Amino acid sequence: MQLGLESDIEVVGEEASGEEALALVQWVQPGVVLMDVKVPGMDGLTATRVMQAITPLSTIVILSLYDDAGPILCTS
Repeated sequence: MQLGLESDIEVVGEEASGEEALALVQWVQPGVVLMDVKVPGMDGLTATRVMQAITPLSTIVILSLYDDAGPILCTS
């Protein structure tokens, strides 16, 4: 991951599914989480909602390649 090349950023994990991301976040409690909307298994929006409960001090940034954000908007 390119972020790991930055001197002031420490990448503590990279997971392939929403479920794996939840397990890692619960264990690591990172300062920032980059979450894709479309991931295998539990989708990124659902995983984000759960993440907010298990790691409330983490900032979660949701990424998307969708042209139209209308159908994917979520509220907490």
